[in-house]
Amino acid sequence: MIENWLIISITLGYLLLLFVIAEFGERYLNTNKARPWIFSLSLAIYCTSWAMYGTVAQTESTGWVIAPTYFGSILLFIFAWPIVTRIVRIAKQNQVTSIADFIAGRFGGSHLIGGIVVTICTIAVIPYIALQLQSIVNSYLVVTGTHNPTIEPSLNVWQDTALYVALFVAAFTILFGTRKIDATEHNNGIMLAVAFESIVKLTAFLVVGFFSVYFIFDGLNDLFAQAQSVPATQELLQQRQPAFIYLTQALLGVFAILCLPRQFHVLVVENRSPKELIKSRWIFPSYLLLINFFILPIFLAGKIYFGEQDIAAENYSLLLPLSENNALVAGFVFIGGISAATSMIIVAAIVSSTMIGNEIIVPFIVKYFSVKLSDKNDLGKRLLWVRRLLIVVILMLAYFYYRSIAITEQLSATGLLSMALVAQLAPALIATAYWKRCTPTSVLAGIIGGFTVWCFTLLIPALASAGLIGSSLLEKGLFHLSFLRPTELFWLYGFDTLTHGVIWSLTVNLGFLVLFSMRGSATIKQRMHTSQFFSTNPENRQSLSAQDANLNIDDLILLAERFMGKEPAFKAFEKFRHRYNLTDIRKADIQQLSAYTE
Repeated sequence: MIENWLIISITLGYLLLLFVIAEFGERYLNTNKARPWIFSLSLAIYCTSWAMYGTVAQTESTGWVIAPTYFGSILLFIFAWPIVTRIVRIAKQNQVTSIADFIAGRFGGSHLIGGIVVTICTIAVIPYIALQLQSIVNSYLVVTGTHNPTIEPSLNVWQDTALYVALFVAAFTILFGTRKIDATEHNNGIMLAVAFESIVKLTAFLVVGFFSVYFIFDGLNDLFAQAQSVPATQELLQQRQPAFIYLTQALLGVFAILCLPRQFHVLVVENRSPKELIKSRWIFPSYLLLINFFILPIFLAGKIYFGEQDIAAENYSLLLPLSENNALVAGFVFIGGISAATSMIIVAAIVSSTMIGNEIIVPFIVKYFSVKLSDKNDLGKRLLWVRRLLIVVILMLAYFYYRSIAITEQLSATGLLSMALVAQLAPALIATAYWKRCTPTSVLAGIIGGFTVWCFTLLIPALASAGLIGSSLLEKGLFHLSFLRPTELFWLYGFDTLTHGVIWSLTVNLGFLVLFSMRGSATIKQRMHTSQFFSTNPENRQSLSAQDANLNIDDLILLAERFMGKEPAFKAFEKFRHRYNLTDIRKADIQQLSAYTE
């Protein structure tokens, strides 16, 4: 085991290093040949602490060589690349800031659609962040000598490691993630830090895999030969779970890359050029294959090494080197886990705060606390403080969720549950990118219908399994009707709970989307929004808001100054003036300038 003071010192030193890296990226990384690599590696925030620990535990019950969610993501980049490039292109044309902005922007920035998408994302992301906090605390307790860490309700908050991790991440995120009001601006420092953490966690996992196979055993041949002679591992290597379980989770992996708010942000908002996107097509899948390479060998090594000892498979990556008195490898794995968890938390907090601020807080303020244009208060600074406050609130909610739910020992199951929830955005996202006939009503009906079925078929069974609600609904069905049992809805038998819930929720979601689109008809205004959304020249699109409000150029300049500040607004309008070779910004076309200001 490693002494407390040493592991704390290493952790603090590593976290301070992230500050240095982020500051360097913020100052010197505006234009750099390394950008395509940084962009591609930053996509690996997809590999959370689950990649370091959970995938090994998953192998215990499945024997899978490649985690299905990662396999699905690889398939997306190889076979569905046109979908990725189309979404990125449309998002760049419309200066999209989040997945909520993308879907809502298709319908003229509908606040209702945007608010519902943000609600879905927030419900999904808070348990996901809590899972990262749990993994950090668990790994800390393992390397310092506690093998069976549980959260006692009586544990003093101020003695809880997770609280200080959450506070540190909040400070880091606020310092480097909320410097600019423009949410389409690139976070160079954050992305460099995330890319660095991606390298650290991949290297750590490869090192412990190599150590387990070639230091504890005499290579892969020896490991698999011994595994064939041990009943527990022999059975694992021979058993095969139904293919539909793997395919369901692979499908969630496809949707996760597109719909997880943090993945959408890195893939779309942080993308700067087609060159970055093209390079990521082979770098990111290669990364996923590498981080999967030692999953099965680590599990087999741990199972053989520890035999009948009651040790959780998720701790094998740490306990194998510790048991061999190799603190260096164990410490490196611990830092890899920290990297996997913190990178996800940082980006998720930035994206969530931006979405909540842009799609809920600002529209609410504008509607109920409208401020006259003549009021020259700098709203930009206020909105930045709103985002900073939201980051703290999100991380504290995740922390208290972790404290209240972790004692049920069901928190690790929330990863796939959250993926199944954000998958409800996939039909709407793809339809808004391709299908001009879809309407706001059809998108709302699809998302709400899918979310409702998700709650019934997946959330209720999860809560019952955790002991938070009774199991009578699962046994007797809604209204005591057997065909309304959450795990066997309309007599759909033979599937595991996750597959059953995903089938029903996505079927209802897609069905409502198509049905309401085919039966409804778009209004003239909606057709104009659609035309604007798909236009390849956004500056030449007609601005409905400018027409409706009868804004003049001075109003637009004043509006931009209030949200951005005078100097950034001046620079933005100067850029517009040079683009169209104007001697004076006030000679600009009002519709062009209005669209640009939006």
